Amino acid sequence: MEARLAKPTEKFQTLTEEKTPTYLYVADKPPALGGVISKMSPEEFMQMSGGMQGWTTTVRYPTNYVPVSNSTAMTKKAFQNMMTSIAKVDESLVIAYMNDTVKYGLFTLTTIPKDTWVLLYEGQYHLVQTREDQVKLSGAYSFAVDIDGKQLSDIISAESFGGKARFVQEAPKKTRKKNENRAVVSSLTDYVFNEGIDVKEVGHANLECHSLSYKGKRFLAYKTGDKEIPANQLLLIHYGQQFWIGINSVPRLFLKNGHMLEEGSYTATLISIKLYITPAHAENVIMTFTYDEWKELFKEGGGHSFYGDGDTDQALIFEEQMFDRAFATGKYEKAPFMVFDRPAVIAPLSTVRQYGIFACKEKASICTELYWITNIPGWKYNADKNVAFLVNKDESLIVEADKLLKSKGFDSKSGSSKQGPIIHVSNLNLKKLKECSKELEQERMARRKVI
Repeated sequence: MEARLAKPTEKFQTLTEEKTPTYLYVADKPPALGGVISKMSPEEFMQMSGGMQGWTTTVRYPTNYVPVSNSTAMTKKAFQNMMTSIAKVDESLVIAYMNDTVKYGLFTLTTIPKDTWVLLYEGQYHLVQTREDQVKLSGAYSFAVDIDGKQLSDIISAESFGGKARFVQEAPKKTRKKNENRAVVSSLTDYVFNEGIDVKEVGHANLECHSLSYKGKRFLAYKTGDKEIPANQLLLIHYGQQFWIGINSVPRLFLKNGHMLEEGSYTATLISIKLYITPAHAENVIMTFTYDEWKELFKEGGGHSFYGDGDTDQALIFEEQMFDRAFATGKYEKAPFMVFDRPAVIAPLSTVRQYGIFACKEKASICTELYWITNIPGWKYNADKNVAFLVNKDESLIVEADKLLKSKGFDSKSGSSKQGPIIHVSNLNLKKLKECSKELEQERMARRKVI
């Protein structure tokens, strides 16, 4: 395919020479469903499809990107062979409109052999320094890139600038290996299909994502596995359960020809539950159950259950009503996961084991709500005096918490103690605490949406 050099609008480093194709193959529907293929310039396609600011055929790195050395480094020959393969396959790919829900998908026009490099994940490389950066950059077109020795992953995003890889849809794996965690890897065996659906024709991941580097630049590339991909099939990659949970979106299933299955034609048999356990959404736990396992937990727990983490001596207590309310929204009716902002109570696991869920519930509830309001852990509660208190070495945190609680109408007082700066809150009312924490959480969620 003839290409011309793109004109960058900003300074950046690139993995390969930046070129914009003269035309793309675009179809009005999937090829196997009678799609008509035409040639279209990237500019024409972006104007028609919307959502993109520019087309790129490479990975764009910020000027302050520092090359990293790692075990995934490719030799010059291996990298050239990969790019030659990708260029060859490029002529055999067509972007086709699928439906109003997922918009476009990427399809094969000819058979792609097994063990073949197919695509470079084109986009902009973002250096992630904080969890706030990670939340802001996460999305449907973002991929995390793990860096050796770095706690937070960098991100390659095709949200604004991307290429053909942007249109590869997601699907479960065909089966899950014995050593693969069901909370991370989903498979077609996690679903039950209605009569009349040929499971053999349901699409599953036919591409594998590889995290690589060349000359110190990290990147992602797609490759076929141990099976060839026939002509006129939808290209699919498995993101993993946590991707969908992270963006709080429900995955859809497709036939191999690109037809999207109706939601009522299949049911998930597993449920992964994500509970945010800090006000800033910095920490969470993900639990995975079959629906039968989940029902059994509630049957034994009398409508309550808890997740215990022995390493941190922490229990997350949640009530059945939480899930009833979530199911009532309709969003999770066919979803293989649920997302909640927080459990009903965060309590010391040792206390739960010693006294039981109900005995520690009121005390733990008050401490949990105060933690949720102030975003400072470590609250303690004296039930006889109805006073909660918190000691923290950082006096500025105590002063800010005191100021916040007073602004919300609580009887709060800060001062000093032998242990350090301290804050007392008297005459506590659990209902008022819950109303306040809910109000503040809504404000935090609104700020995250603005970001």
